[in-house]
Amino acid sequence: MKITTAAMILSLSALLVSICPADDKERQLSRAERTLKKLKAHITTVSTQTLLQMLYSDVNSDIVNPAGSMYYVMRDGNDLIKKELSRRVDKDKAVLEKHLKDKRVLFTGYNGPHQTVGQICSTLLNGEPTKTTRLMDLISE
Repeated sequence: MKITTAAMILSLSALLVSICPADDKERQLSRAERTLKKLKAHITTVSTQTLLQMLYSDVNSDIVNPAGSMYYVMRDGNDLIKKELSRRVDKDKAVLEKHLKDKRVLFTGYNGPHQTVGQICSTLLNGEPTKTTRLMDLISE
């Protein structure tokens, strides 16, 4: 049941974007920020295995070229999930190791780096920092 809250937040955001894709930039950022705040509030209740499945990729999302606030939710949501995963490396090392060969390509923005779930797991297991300098960094703790 714990995944239900986070999954519902992300699904609701996608629905809102599909209903109102032509919002101005300010409203898009506001909606994305609210959604990311909700995700941030519930992310610690989600298992590591589920977080790895929640990462936005072309495989698990119907949105190949997200528009409006969904762009920020997908891009920054992935960063938020990576940040949470980095806190769990010692505790959930075995789960991360199982995903080293995961070839799902993450959505990192239109000009973002090419990253797979496996590469993220490898980076975390090797103790390298994950880079997160996005809208979610502006959200207060």
